[in-house]
Amino acid sequence: MPFIPRRVPFSQSLQRQLAGAKGEIAAVLFVSQSQRSIPKPQMSLTLRGGSQLSVAYNLIVQQLFTSSTILARQFALGKNRNQIRKASTLPRWASLPIREARQATGAAIQDPLTPKWALFHLNRAYTVLTNLIDR
Repeated sequence: MPFIPRRVPFSQSLQRQLAGAKGEIAAVLFVSQSQRSIPKPQMSLTLRGGSQLSVAYNLIVQQLFTSSTILARQFALGKNRNQIRKASTLPRWASLPIREARQATGAAIQDPLTPKWALFHLNRAYTVLTNLIDR
């Protein structure tokens, strides 16, 4: 029987960090969406910037959901929380999507049309994603 590697869910610390990056991106998307109703187009994201951030946000959400699903399957097998091995660093299965999320966030930061108010949140998200990848 061939060896099938098991996916390991994120540790609580890793989940918190990813959720923090997701929250920063979500804040920018929400504020930008709200700004569109105000007649100051320089305050909202460009279509390209918003699209890149939507991609980053969705990639992070997918990885958090996948980790939760892995954890739920372990619970369904009768294991308790202490018996389940968790990844304290970014597991291989999540590495590529998180790299893509970082790249999309970085592209939005580099876009000269990205509003200045968004850069603080985007830089925080980018830093968190970079730290997770570089560990």
